[in-house]
Amino acid sequence: MYPAPPAPAPYGAPVHFPAGPPYGAPRPMVPPVGPRTPLPPTPHTKVGGLGSRAVGIVVALALLVLAGLLYAERVDAFDGPVVLTAAAVLVVLCGLGIAAAGALGRSSGGLGAVAIVTILVVAPIASATDLSWNTSVGDRTFVPKDVATAELGYDHGAGNITVDLTELPTSGSPVAIPVHLGAGDLRVILPTDGAYTARVRVTAGQLIWLDDTVSDGLSSVWQTFESPAVKAGEEPDIELEITVGAGSLRVIEESR
Repeated sequence: MYPAPPAPAPYGAPVHFPAGPPYGAPRPMVPPVGPRTPLPPTPHTKVGGLGSRAVGIVVALALLVLAGLLYAERVDAFDGPVVLTAAAVLVVLCGLGIAAAGALGRSSGGLGAVAIVTILVVAPIASATDLSWNTSVGDRTFVPKDVATAELGYDHGAGNITVDLTELPTSGSPVAIPVHLGAGDLRVILPTDGAYTARVRVTAGQLIWLDDTVSDGLSSVWQTFESPAVKAGEEPDIELEITVGAGSLRVIEESR
């Protein structure tokens, strides 16, 4: 049997609490708390990228597209801008890869860098495109010998090209010749002591006019030049309009 609990005090009766230690008496010592044990660090899971295999697949697909477009252009089944189209496909594939990586909770890896580099390379090439692109690639030399051919102009996608105008006959009226290069080195040869003018823009690269380096770097400004004969008062026989996206332009004179 358990003892009965004490009866509660009647309502209103004073309640007596046990007396504490007298004022000024030393308080009991509290044992010191030992050092806390540090918690183990929470491991951080590193989010991996898609890896070099994905980058290789994307670049390989873009090269296959470029090869297909070049063949289609060769057989006259495609007349659009081959280089720009292939670059656009590469950027789109990179974008799809980045989106897939985000859906899987992974980083884009090298796909973002490939897309950025492609855009930086293609942007100046695209900015130089004022006419429809004839997107041929490689090294070419053009030597027009009649006015009608020269006035058609020259559009080149990428490579090193030379436009030799020393054999072009003059007809008494100015011959307007547009020359456009996306990326590469362009050399324009004009007859010595000829009367000609040129409106020129090199977006990224070097411009050399008659052995004088005019600019070297980035620029979107059109520049106008005149031969010494035109400056002396002669009417121009040749009027050039030249654009280079990325590369170099060198205008020189040679004897006929």
